Amino acid sequence: MINAQILDATFISQYAMDNPTREDVAESFLLYYAYQYRADRISENTLETILSTIPNRLQYFEQQEFDNHPQDRWNVCEPCPIGRFCIAIVCPAGEMNTVE
Repeated sequence: MINAQILDATFISQYAMDNPTREDVAESFLLYYAYQYRADRISENTLETILSTIPNRLQYFEQQEFDNHPQDRWNVCEPCPIGRFCIAIVCPAGEMNTVE
């Protein structure tokens, strides 16, 4: 991860920059996860910021081949008719779509 920090030469937040050994991974991983699994839920501007600011960290996280089970089988309402992001076997609104 340190090589990715050096190659990116910047941080995704001031907090990550102020705490590079404690918080940079936490701050960066959250945005990696959003980019990788929920890009449809973040703005184009935010996505562009993520991609331009921490590309090497994104690559690092991708290379780790994390087991994201059960993420790959989450069921969500698209769009959710009751205004929620549901992680459930059955959607509270009675509808269910598997997101791949």
